[in-house]
Amino acid sequence: MPDRFLKELINEGPAKDQIVELGPILEEFNTKRGLGRYGRPNREKLFELGLKWVSVRV
Repeated sequence: MPDRFLKELINEGPAKDQIVELGPILEEFNTKRGLGRYGRPNREKLFELGLKWVSVRV
């Protein structure tokens, strides 16, 4: 993602004059999908997907 999307103020719409804070958005996204901090599936998600053999290595 280009730096300007995360560093420049939004210049129109309801979010005008704000900067997107991607950290909290990614954290919520990953949590709701059973992913860890870096977007990798956690052990429970691997079991859910039938990938128990992979979870041994996590």
